[in-house]
Amino acid sequence: MTLPEPRDRWLAILREVNLDGLFSAAQKQDFLFRRLDEFGQAYARHVRGVDARILPATASLADILTEHERNPHRVGTLLEAVAFQCSPDILAMIWMTLLGARIESLAYEYKRAEVSVLRATLLLPDDQTEKKFESSELWDVALFRLATLSKADDQPVIEDFYPIWIPPQRPADHDLYVSTPQGDFTAREVAPVGSPSPRWEIHEVYAKQSPRLVGWIARQAGGPAYEPAAVVAPERDRSVLERAWNALARKFGQGILTGLSPRDHG
Repeated sequence: MTLPEPRDRWLAILREVNLDGLFSAAQKQDFLFRRLDEFGQAYARHVRGVDARILPATASLADILTEHERNPHRVGTLLEAVAFQCSPDILAMIWMTLLGARIESLAYEYKRAEVSVLRATLLLPDDQTEKKFESSELWDVALFRLATLSKADDQPVIEDFYPIWIPPQRPADHDLYVSTPQGDFTAREVAPVGSPSPRWEIHEVYAKQSPRLVGWIARQAGGPAYEPAAVVAPERDRSVLERAWNALARKFGQGILTGLSPRDHG
């Protein structure tokens, strides 16, 4: 199994959290999506019998993409936990917490070369149903790297999980970098070589966090066609795409309007 459709979306999300290098090989992609499939099955087991108004009944690949539109940090956290090789059951526990369940207890027992046991209890958003998890998989201890620690009235609270910052492993792959008063962005051509219709993937670039996928621009019938990545409030992304198109036209000239690809300019 390699990247499922829509492939562009999965590649963009992996780049967004700087995990694209880790999952670039087909073998690594196979692990990623096999584990996500196992996670989806584990999640469905744990929420069986739970009212869908409390927690969603499924956590499929399509569900993950939909959640990324609303709360990209949740998907980033899930993918990082997969990268740490957390087990499907603990991934389900993390996902339920991200969706609103409350961590009532977390306990870890360790004895060198003998015992590694993680235990967790969640209280679901109905404030009545408890779900218990237990794992002897050593890699599941990585969830503590993602846990948000705080205090309430000077008492310990682990409220949620959140992705850690993973520095980019290499400079962003792009054909064009533009700095504007409204922000910086990159454009990278993603159409197949020889395609009569150039297509660019646009990312908004930040100083201290991962680039954000804005969407795509395709040249059709002598003009641009904008495809904002956001499903919720896409107007902001469209304005960035329009600025990107103007920058592409300034850089590559009128040839871009009549069918030439930036690749043709060398």
